[in-house]
Amino acid sequence: MLRLAPRPTPADPTRFVHPAPSVLNVDGLRLVATHVPGDGLVDVRLLWPIGFVHEIPTGVGELVARSLGTCTASRDAYEFACAVETLGASVASEVTAESTVLRVDAVHDRVLPALDVGLDGLVAPDLAGVERLRVEAVDARRRSLADPRTRGRETLFASIHAGTPYERSRSASTAALQAVTPADLEEHVARLRSVAPTVLVTGNLRRVDLNQIAAAVVGRLSLAGGAAEGHEATVPSTAGQIPRRVVVHRPGAVQSLVHLGHVAPARAHGDHASLLLGVSALGGGFTSRLNLRLREDLGVTYGARAHVVARRATGAIQIEAAVERDATRGAIDETLAVVTQQLTEGITSRELHDIRTWLVRRAPQGYQTVRQTADAVASALGLGLAPHQLGQLDDQIAAVSRDDVVEALRAHLRPDDLSLVVVGDADRVVDDLAQQHGPVTVIDEPAS
Repeated sequence: MLRLAPRPTPADPTRFVHPAPSVLNVDGLRLVATHVPGDGLVDVRLLWPIGFVHEIPTGVGELVARSLGTCTASRDAYEFACAVETLGASVASEVTAESTVLRVDAVHDRVLPALDVGLDGLVAPDLAGVERLRVEAVDARRRSLADPRTRGRETLFASIHAGTPYERSRSASTAALQAVTPADLEEHVARLRSVAPTVLVTGNLRRVDLNQIAAAVVGRLSLAGGAAEGHEATVPSTAGQIPRRVVVHRPGAVQSLVHLGHVAPARAHGDHASLLLGVSALGGGFTSRLNLRLREDLGVTYGARAHVVARRATGAIQIEAAVERDATRGAIDETLAVVTQQLTEGITSRELHDIRTWLVRRAPQGYQTVRQTADAVASALGLGLAPHQLGQLDDQIAAVSRDDVVEALRAHLRPDDLSLVVVGDADRVVDDLAQQHGPVTVIDEPAS
């Protein structure tokens, strides 16, 4: 006789344990080591607390970052690529709002020679090729801003952070890039070399010698030791700033890209977890309030999104959706109505449970590889967090109450202060918007 065993019941999910970075002082360097067992790849990063909000002049950090990972005075671009590829390595650099980062990754037994190649860009930079770097940066910016979504985000950042170092979200303007001189590049490289970076090492630490990595950095850069202190950008208060209404003209566009936003607290603010939950309930997923209203009830968009942009010295709340052109004003009015309703009624216990579960259970996706883990550590340090705070956000999300979320939303989400940017056909939408929302500025020129 056939006997069927009882169907097994799902077990409780295993709690994800975040990596635990160790902070060491090796050869006078601050070294943050994160062990990722069972992997042969090692990721080494040099992180300077000098981002694009600290640039003088604007755009110089972006051009220097482009030069570090492509060529040096002793190796042209072809020779540099051959040296990296022969080692099976990867070398890249970038400048974020808060940091300049040089990344080198390779299999554990080739990480030291790969690091030597990567450091060449700082030891012997090729600054004579500034025109090539400039052309590449300008072309990249123009390609990026040809995307209406990116153009809208850039315009929104310029509106809500006007007069502060954060008024650009990433790349410098064409005019700023054109104004950078070889002497500016030399001065910026000298600035990077004058301070000791924080060194991040991520991977199977049993297969690498941290002392050798630190010695390579100190030796190649001729450092005296002592990690750089964090720089803080000056961010003037924007409380009470008049919201802006802007339309970026795209003749004949059948969709409007709608962006709403205003400034919000910096990442280290005590309300960050509560605000993140509340804004995610507003527009963090397909079951969020904005999507249920704009997508499911009205059918005017494939999806609306609301999110918190966290930076070291400031932040932003952004709402965006691509809507039918003739539904532009209606979609904006409905969005503001949903925001107001959430502030008035608060969020439900079911909403809090669902969004909390989603945020906590997706956390492991950001740590699947050595590079992702290193990204998370570098991002935390750039935002001014201590390495041990890497996993604290999940604990904070799990701990906040419904009242905490409602209080944070009412303190930091202000519908009357939201700036509006629409990327679409100005001839078809401006009059309607002006009638409801007041004077509208039209930008009718290509991005630069």
